[in-house]
Amino acid sequence: MAEKQRTKEGTSAAVFMIDNVDIITNCNKAAEDILGWPLDDIKGKKFSDLVLPNKARKQHKNSLHKFDTGGEKGLSVKRTEQNVLHHDGYEFPVELIICPVNKRRVCSFIITVRDLSEKKQRVRVLEQASRNQQTVNSILRIALEDLSLDEILLHALEYVLLLNTPGLIDKGAVFLLDDDADYLVLRAHKGFDKKHVQACGRIPFGTCHCGHAALTGEIQFSECVDDQHDIRLNKTKPHCHYCVPICSGENMLGVLSLYLQEGHVQTTDEKNMLWAISNILAGVIERKKIGIQRSLLIKKQEAMITRIFDEKKLTEAIIQSLNSGLMVFDLDEKIVSLNPSGRLILSQFIDADTADSNNIDGFTDISAVKLMCKIRKTPTGKTAEVSQCNQKGEKRTLQYTVAPWEDSSDQQIGIILQFKDITETLRIRQEMEKMNRISTVAEIASAVAHEVRNPLAGIKTMSQAIEENCDDNDENKEYITRIIKQVDRLNDLLTQFFTYAKPGKAKKEKVSMGHIVNETRQLLKVKLNSKRIVLEENYAVGLPDIYVDPDQMQQVFLNLMLNAIDAMKKNGKIEIKAQLADRKMKKNIRIFSRT
Repeated sequence: MAEKQRTKEGTSAAVFMIDNVDIITNCNKAAEDILGWPLDDIKGKKFSDLVLPNKARKQHKNSLHKFDTGGEKGLSVKRTEQNVLHHDGYEFPVELIICPVNKRRVCSFIITVRDLSEKKQRVRVLEQASRNQQTVNSILRIALEDLSLDEILLHALEYVLLLNTPGLIDKGAVFLLDDDADYLVLRAHKGFDKKHVQACGRIPFGTCHCGHAALTGEIQFSECVDDQHDIRLNKTKPHCHYCVPICSGENMLGVLSLYLQEGHVQTTDEKNMLWAISNILAGVIERKKIGIQRSLLIKKQEAMITRIFDEKKLTEAIIQSLNSGLMVFDLDEKIVSLNPSGRLILSQFIDADTADSNNIDGFTDISAVKLMCKIRKTPTGKTAEVSQCNQKGEKRTLQYTVAPWEDSSDQQIGIILQFKDITETLRIRQEMEKMNRISTVAEIASAVAHEVRNPLAGIKTMSQAIEENCDDNDENKEYITRIIKQVDRLNDLLTQFFTYAKPGKAKKEKVSMGHIVNETRQLLKVKLNSKRIVLEENYAVGLPDIYVDPDQMQQVFLNLMLNAIDAMKKNGKIEIKAQLADRKMKKNIRIFSRT
């Protein structure tokens, strides 16, 4: 441009000498440099016609006339800033100083002209930089607020559209890269209608100017709606386009799309400004994404901590509810933990009067605990047993398993000992083995009884045959009769044995308690009399009948009273007492034996 031909601010100002009718009588060399007119063409011309624009000429002439007619009172220096004309026809700003000179009652003027073009340009640059900085500050301030990413992008777009950029339309959009594909997704917009939002909702890389900006990583500018506008809407107004990629290093984050008036000419300052805003948006987006990831991570960690605490509580609840003891030792054989069941099992081995049950260290001195703790080579899942007498002198047997206690790096830091008191289990096992042996003997006896019954049947048959052939006066007939009675007695004994060994199905009926006891008394009459034992019955008034099998109940009472007779010395007493226990007519039967 022709402005480059002017001297920079700081060179000598142009100085003009004019008379009272505005004719230039003299000027310096700077006037030629600043205004572009040759010196010969300047002198003799009217200053206003040569230098001032049309709109300022009349005011200038009025000022000169005021100076000329005002005399000494009208003399004063006038300083103004206004545009003047260059020889090439364009206007530029200057500082104009008019100094009147009154000589011999004839007024003349000295006019100084200083070029303000560069000063004004610097002011414009500073003002634009200030506006840009305000926009950046606004975006950064919004980024610090508790807003979603889309809300931040919308506010940032609004601040960008407020820039005092020539030709900028209040319309634009921010696209972000889809995480799963090479697509741009519309996240914030202004000035878009529904059709525009639908059409530009997802833009593939390489499509339209925004897609090219994302694909190339370079600013895309179009002066009009050209052929690269792949997405077009009906009744689209003519416009220019800036599509600015938003990048963080080599990572493509999105695209900033701005609309301008058609025919706008891009400048380097605009591109630099847009790159700066793009970098700020990239930082904001990255920071917000990191914040979102951090929030998700914090939520996951909180959920994990909650789950760990829940699992800990569950584990503690399970340990506390175990029927078996659970003890944890460190490598120094010091008890770290002991559950309540373990305390209860081990408390029988310590002196309750001197020991503190709340102090788990006191259980370390128990011999069984020492032995279990030292046997660390027991394979995991295998059981072992150890015995020790409790404080009452009773021998108790503990069954235990040992497992290693390891930390997160699989290093053993102690042992886990699980144990339980199996003394009663062993006793029950012995009783069951005894019962199994008795059952086996009973089966053998039953088989033998069956075998004995057949010969008895033969003996009885032969004896009955012989008895029939004997005369009434035959002395052998009495012997035969006794043989038959003894055989019948043996059969009755075998029948009772089979009934005891394999009881049949109960035949229940209503019967009184006194009747059952009376029938049993008849069977025990001889045995009671031989030991001079008194059987006393005591039944409550109004006692109802009971619904039972009389034969089985008689066998029950027979066994009980036989045991009582065997346990008593002579001259004893057996008392049978029956009474109602509650309103449900249940009976309470008690049998007492006293010597």
